[in-house]
Amino acid sequence: MPVRRPLALGPAAALVAVLFASRASAQQAGDGGIADASPAPVGDAGAAATPAPAPNAEGGAAPAPAAAPAAPAPPPPPPPRTRSKPLRTSVGLSPTAADLGSEADIVSSADYGGTGTSLVAAQGQKFAFSMKGYLRAPMRISVGPSVNHRPGQTINELHSPPRMVGFGSGDWNYIALAPNTTGSLYLTAGIPNVTANVILATGTFYETGYKDLDQLGGIGQAYVTLKFPDLFGDRGGLAWTIGSFSNRYGNAGPNQTSSGYYGTYLFGRTHVAGTDVTADIDLTDHLELTVEAGGGAKV
Repeated sequence: MPVRRPLALGPAAALVAVLFASRASAQQAGDGGIADASPAPVGDAGAAATPAPAPNAEGGAAPAPAAAPAAPAPPPPPPPRTRSKPLRTSVGLSPTAADLGSEADIVSSADYGGTGTSLVAAQGQKFAFSMKGYLRAPMRISVGPSVNHRPGQTINELHSPPRMVGFGSGDWNYIALAPNTTGSLYLTAGIPNVTANVILATGTFYETGYKDLDQLGGIGQAYVTLKFPDLFGDRGGLAWTIGSFSNRYGNAGPNQTSSGYYGTYLFGRTHVAGTDVTADIDLTDHLELTVEAGGGAKV
């Protein structure tokens, strides 16, 4: 039967054991009395420990340094330039612009479209049709000697039409005392950049007057207008008129929107079948250049 004997330690082994126990006690004291053999947790590689604020002179924590102000954002780019004014089709009055003539003193030029623009442009890109007209039907009566009186007898009677000088606006001796009868109907169909225009006009209403063959009228003008509003980018474009039309230049009325009280054209008027090209360009935001050229002949 084996016999167990107690393990006897020598003086050197006892000294090593005492030193090992002392080191273990010191390690537990440094860890707060809790020994932990597990490795320290590894945080995010980009994260750094936040240092404690340093004490100031009064013994409190010094304030953290203020962050640098952020750089101001750059200003946004200016919006692209857009041309809001309508494209001109002539330096004078458009054929479809009503000429108020002697009525210009009692009707404002802002009450009607005299800038040469088309009503179709307000309808978007869809096909549209517009119609406008102008009417003047005065009752003109004069008092004068009768043509059937006997010699030496003076009898006055009413005359209609009146017997006066300057009876019609087409005469050079016209003085606008009794404006003559006239009527116009303007028909426009198409899209904003391509329009067909027909103008019916008359200088008399023969059902209530006399059949003056020179004034009966009918379809006076028929033409097509092609517009290229972006030909020069955001600075303007070009308008091309083709057909039988009549342009009016240098009008005597206010702002050249009519022929004025006397129905007079300062420069002239065309009556041809042909073509007319008008370029409308903004040189600056406050300066506009309009150039027009054309030609034609009689039908």
